[in-house]
Amino acid sequence: MQFELAISARMRVHLGTNNGF
Repeated sequence: MQFELAISARMRVHLGTNNGF
């Protein structure tokens, strides 16, 4: 499920909610 993780990471970066990560 690397694809889903990549999308999640991209969405997080897009939203700018890098809390802890």
